[in-house]
Amino acid sequence: MEMNYIYSGSCNYVVDGKTVVLNKGDICLLDTNVIHSASTINKDDIVINISMTKSFFNTSFLSRLSNQGIITSFLINALIEDQSHNKYIIFRSNDNYKIDIIMKNLLCEYFDRDICYNEVLDSYMIILFSELVRIFNSNSQEQDSMDFNKSNNVITMLHYIENNYSNCTLKSMADNFGYNPNYLGSLLKSKTGKTFSELKLEHQMKQASMFITNSEMPIYEVASSVGFSNLGFFYKKFKDIFKVTPQEYRDFYLMKHMNQIKAY
Repeated sequence: MEMNYIYSGSCNYVVDGKTVVLNKGDICLLDTNVIHSASTINKDDIVINISMTKSFFNTSFLSRLSNQGIITSFLINALIEDQSHNKYIIFRSNDNYKIDIIMKNLLCEYFDRDICYNEVLDSYMIILFSELVRIFNSNSQEQDSMDFNKSNNVITMLHYIENNYSNCTLKSMADNFGYNPNYLGSLLKSKTGKTFSELKLEHQMKQASMFITNSEMPIYEVASSVGFSNLGFFYKKFKDIFKVTPQEYRDFYLMKHMNQIKAY
């Protein structure tokens, strides 16, 4: 897969017979085997090309990003879906200064390699894709605003679940947005591919895993803090998703962390 960043000037791309003009700060993400060509006009036109294996793109980056929350997970899935259908995505960064800084740091690290440079490059790519998710989110919201009012924006709805995951219900959410619960449930399913219960449980489990690996909170307190009054039910749902019990999950994380410390 290819990522092309317009470092300065502009560049004309022809992708699947369609001409696209990219200006400074813009990024074009291309799927594998997409027929495309590029041409610059001026001597100051500089394009940075980053090539990635598809497995590296999917597992190293998107799997880590999608663990951050249901909003990021939704955007990542949307990004992948768009990418697979349209063959390419254009990110109009509007000369985003963060993208510029990340790209410069990435280039410096690549050409002036030092100890652990691979790990540093991976980290910069995670940050870069996080910024692209934000740009994708911003562009999606602008598009949504043309077709829906603010309360109908799926990102706003997912924000509500993330902020109220421990105690919200489909009815309380429907009341908040002024919808019939059945209609809201169908709307969420059509927009995200998941039911309200699945979205809520997904975020509850992500929060629970964070508490388990980053605190000494007893498991029963973790269950209560993420909205489970029945400890047995929490254990069942946790094992269904992570394939281990909460305590085994914590033990495995601690062992991995200790091994990393020993390695250093």
